[in-house]
Amino acid sequence: MKLDADSRVTSIKRLRLVNGEPVSFEHVFVPFHLYPELYHEDLRNSLYSLLARKGLKVHRASQSISAGFAPQEICELLNISKKAPTLNIERVTYLEDGTPLEYVLSTYRGDRYTFHVDMSR
Repeated sequence: MKLDADSRVTSIKRLRLVNGEPVSFEHVFVPFHLYPELYHEDLRNSLYSLLARKGLKVHRASQSISAGFAPQEICELLNISKKAPTLNIERVTYLEDGTPLEYVLSTYRGDRYTFHVDMSR
């Protein structure tokens, strides 16, 4: 994220639900200097809407998606067995000027989530 080793970040852990059932767990890191008050905000709704109200608008992101298995602590949160497959995502999101806005590690239940991508040329 182009931060110095001693830079502060806000760490947000969120369990995402659909119809009351856990679907994904995400761990988000936002550079503290971009939004020092973020820790005090209500994070139950869209993080991107909250960031946009602060003038931090997402411009682009780069992410990798891989299949795998979650550690026991995340399996318990997602209500899945340790042998259940998951989709694991690592993403860096950027502002228009190229400043990294967030680094995200997400784990999605393989039986409850599908990624759909439209591609054109």
